[in-house]
Amino acid sequence: MSTNIWNIDPAHSGIRFSVRQMVFAKVRGRFRSLRGTLALDLRGDR
Repeated sequence: MSTNIWNIDPAHSGIRFSVRQMVFAKVRGRFRSLRGTLALDLRGDR
């Protein structure tokens, strides 16, 4: 089998995060833009 490669669709994807700050507050954020690919190697020889 070969490696499958997918492009991430920025219109239907998002990256969000939250961080606790000294147990009192939770800071939340997001990245406004992203891009990338996902590669899946089904051979299993690595």
